[in-house]
Amino acid sequence: PESLASINAQYMGFGGGGTDQLETQRSIITSFPVIRRTAAHLGLFDDCHTEEDSTEMVLGVQAHIETSQEGYTNIIGIEATGARPESARELADAVAEVFAEYNNAQKNEKAKQHRIFVEEQREQARRTLALAEDSVQAYREQEQLVSIDAQASVILSQINTAKQELQRLEQDVRAFHAGRAAD
Repeated sequence: PESLASINAQYMGFGGGGTDQLETQRSIITSFPVIRRTAAHLGLFDDCHTEEDSTEMVLGVQAHIETSQEGYTNIIGIEATGARPESARELADAVAEVFAEYNNAQKNEKAKQHRIFVEEQREQARRTLALAEDSVQAYREQEQLVSIDAQASVILSQINTAKQELQRLEQDVRAFHAGRAAD
């Protein structure tokens, strides 16, 4: 007679989070999407011909998986039962592997969505800043306001031009006096 053997399978650690986070992770480990991927990973759908057959296969596999928190740690134990210890171990290992991949894919998707959101917010902030700068420029032009830095730059340029003109005129005067002295 075949008996179901409970096999100590795979342990996974989770940093941070409290009991709620661990409960969520435990639920995800035994969720339909993770168990469906596990069944596919193990090739259990080979004899399934309809969606109903596939669903029954997933529900059957799901019935053989349990999770538990290891004491007061952030470790989740995955236990699988099966007709043979080897198949139970293989199932538990597959669930752990598929869950790790699934969990990473979910985290990557959330990070991608967060990045897209931040980029959209940054672009909106740039547009808002450009509109504000345009409004400030229009106001300055309307009120004929000049910035002190810009005005100082213009005045400095005019002073330099005047100095150059003065030097040219002084050279012309010296040349004129030198020419008169020679006469």
